[in-house]
Amino acid sequence: MPVFQRLFDPAAATADVVTVSLPDSRKNDGDVTRFARFPNVAIAFAVVTGAGALQIRWPATGSIRRVDLTAADQAALGVSELVELSPLPFAIVPVLRALGPGLPTFYLGFAGAAPPDTDAVVRTSDPAFAADRLVMGCVFQDRMALRPEGWIELIGQAIDEAAPSDAADWRSMTRLFDGDRRLHVRDAAGRPAPSETFALRFLDTAGTELRRATLATDAEGALPTAALPGPGEKVEIQWLGVPLAGDVLLPVLALYEAGQGGADAASAPQVPAYRQGGQPERTLRGLRRRCRHQ
Repeated sequence: MPVFQRLFDPAAATADVVTVSLPDSRKNDGDVTRFARFPNVAIAFAVVTGAGALQIRWPATGSIRRVDLTAADQAALGVSELVELSPLPFAIVPVLRALGPGLPTFYLGFAGAAPPDTDAVVRTSDPAFAADRLVMGCVFQDRMALRPEGWIELIGQAIDEAAPSDAADWRSMTRLFDGDRRLHVRDAAGRPAPSETFALRFLDTAGTELRRATLATDAEGALPTAALPGPGEKVEIQWLGVPLAGDVLLPVLALYEAGQGGADAASAPQVPAYRQGGQPERTLRGLRRRCRHQ
């Protein structure tokens, strides 16, 4: 059996994306008593439905913990609770070595199907079960919550290196999101970064500048499609932070999905640029440091 397998057949499904932050025990969120490992992280959930019942399989072998949702989150996602699936790492070591952000934790919800009990172990070899709706999200050990197509592709890249024959089947789930390819910006805590401004410099393959643009993220922390390079182009993206009075705000680190972007080693280290080329990158994460002049 594959170490990771697709959860459903995308040919018979459609999906919307709903962002929800899981309850935090420190905030007394409603009547919640069973909290997730990654509370207060804005997770972009894929809400998957089909013309009929979906046939669902577990994406990885691992242990289950049931997680409560607030009433508002139940209404937004259309499920009453989630299961937190923690993959058992020993069976997927080759994939984990190629997965930079570390072990993924899956958050799954089902309408029309009973979830397993807490501490149950589920396996990729378990029979498929029917559900009317599937809710799925993923958080890596660095607390980075990518959009569904982002984490599917990131795991797919790791499968490419460890078990290439399984990669195409896993990646087939990204077909549901082909019409929504944008660059999503996250802050240091993995939350969407709205109303942030970036300077973009588009280059050809020889490094000749073609054009420049200044673009801002929307309410979901996404840059418009104009931020994506065209065929034969690459783009440098620099965050234009607004410092507080007396401060200088510097971006000091950018994390990006391996294989889809690369840092430009020639950029000035005090103001690093993010360079993107080829297949559009989906997530840019910046860590900020305030430096006060004395």
